[in-house]
Amino acid sequence: MNAIITCEIMSGKPLELSEKEIFLFPRACRVCHGVQDKMFDCLSCYCVSYCSEQHEQEDHLRHQYSCRLLRIAMLADVYESCVNIGMPAIPSHVDKTDLGTAPDILEFLPQPLISQSEISKKELDHCFLSCQLSGVLTLLDNLHKYRPALKEKDTLVIHVAGASIYEMMGLIKWEYLLHRLPDVKGIEFSFVGPGLQDEDENQPAVPACHTCQSANKCIKYSVSPMRYSLFKQTDSYSSPDLVLVQNAGFSEFKDEAGFEGWDEGWADIKDLVPGSESLLIFTAYTASEAEKDLERLLKYCDVEVLVSHQNPMRSYRPCRDWENDQNKDVFYSNQFVTVVSSKAS
Repeated sequence: MNAIITCEIMSGKPLELSEKEIFLFPRACRVCHGVQDKMFDCLSCYCVSYCSEQHEQEDHLRHQYSCRLLRIAMLADVYESCVNIGMPAIPSHVDKTDLGTAPDILEFLPQPLISQSEISKKELDHCFLSCQLSGVLTLLDNLHKYRPALKEKDTLVIHVAGASIYEMMGLIKWEYLLHRLPDVKGIEFSFVGPGLQDEDENQPAVPACHTCQSANKCIKYSVSPMRYSLFKQTDSYSSPDLVLVQNAGFSEFKDEAGFEGWDEGWADIKDLVPGSESLLIFTAYTASEAEKDLERLLKYCDVEVLVSHQNPMRSYRPCRDWENDQNKDVFYSNQFVTVVSSKAS
């Protein structure tokens, strides 16, 4: 990353993604990180190289598992860079009775049959759909487990903090939570984050689906392009039942006063914690990030940790991991989840 920043300074312009990947994914040995004149590449995924046949054989069993995932990650990246963000239609069924949660996301979104050779469009769509609904189902899962009384409220108030443009894409996906909560008549979503500067604060006006409308259910969305601490001071703020921070990155920057990344990022982390009857749910891409993010939160906030583990509702859309966290080649959005609540006074 330092090399990327240096090149951008020297060239006076941002690097293209393909240029960044030269630094993030160098053609070096996956075992020892060495480079030789003759490298041995995996001719299936084209994402892994070795300096010798010996290292290729040593890594065979580990790479056998990740090879197909790397192929899917590459196809998904190509699709989204050349076509559009993968946005399959969400399931349209609206529950009439409370079915609760499930062991994992595949109970809600069953995987299509997988061919050992080819990666089908159905499989790719499943990866995209799981990524779109992972945040929604993470909310449903933890609401059911830790605040089941919320399922009986007339209206839920949910804040998506640190939100980016990605969370705003395909807004209808957030309505899926309403589909799974038959006794809830409405949900008010507030998307909050400085990364939403290009979004109109009065946007978006997206009505509920026809089935929800016929059942007198409604959903409202609001956009606040600012830090969460400033949002709490506005007239738009109302006390949330749930606060969700996807792939939070609380620990991404040094927490020092005047440090640009920290000041513009999560210096107001303590403001995220809602009342004792509510939940703060935050996710991470990797186990290491989840551990560091929780450590950072506990440094500034007096909270009760309800759970911190691998998220059963994580996305199934693999992304190539340049850090190879825990010796893995891919990570997933919302792969780890931590749920905390304010300690009752």
